[in-house]
Amino acid sequence: MTIFCCQPLGIAAIVFSALANGEKSSGNYQKAMNHAKNAKTCLLIGVIGGALIILFFLGLGILGALMDTH
Repeated sequence: MTIFCCQPLGIAAIVFSALANGEKSSGNYQKAMNHAKNAKTCLLIGVIGGALIILFFLGLGILGALMDTH
């Protein structure tokens, strides 16, 4: 999933996910839920941000192609 989103946020989501798994294994469910929530937040921001960046550059490419034909 990291390849589809903004890389730093994807890496942070993986780290928070690993922390959540560790806390869950040790029985600390409250900390596990907090880390899982942070992982989800990083993932969503990364995916949405990455999609917006892709759409921006796609729009620039289309606009450049349209300007080039006139």
